[in-house]
Amino acid sequence: MKINIHRYISIVKNILTGRQYRGRFYNSFIFFLAFILYANTIPNDFSLDDHLVSRKHPFVTKGVAGILDILSNPYQKEEESMGEYRPIPQITFALEYELFGENQNMSHFINALLYAFICLFLYLVLMKVFGADYFQYVFLATLIFLMHPIHTEVVANIKSRDEIFSLF
Repeated sequence: MKINIHRYISIVKNILTGRQYRGRFYNSFIFFLAFILYANTIPNDFSLDDHLVSRKHPFVTKGVAGILDILSNPYQKEEESMGEYRPIPQITFALEYELFGENQNMSHFINALLYAFICLFLYLVLMKVFGADYFQYVFLATLIFLMHPIHTEVVANIKSRDEIFSLF
């Protein structure tokens, strides 16, 4: 098998100049790297306060039947809740409970998957804003965001799904 060095040089040139920034390679690379970085959280158990929004939450454990209650009540029913209202993550927990039951592994999988989508979304938005001329900077900024350790708590804790959704 003969290696065509000119072909590889042109591929590297295209990568460095950003000519193929909308290509599947970059989208897939960002998505899978973000997912792989947090895939190690999938076998984890519930964290300290994950149970408050999942297996011990009265509306989430109703599954789909609890969605109307989720939409009409605060995030938590305790005195210290201070009127927080976060229906979107609660609805995802209810749907997840309906489909998979009390499965913390699936919750961690969904958080890692959502984070991968967020990183891909960030990349696509930045590319739309800055264009192909700034591909290198957009790609680097996305990689820094994607790999920054500050996101570990948000992705690893099931309860922090509301923070994952905050970028949307």
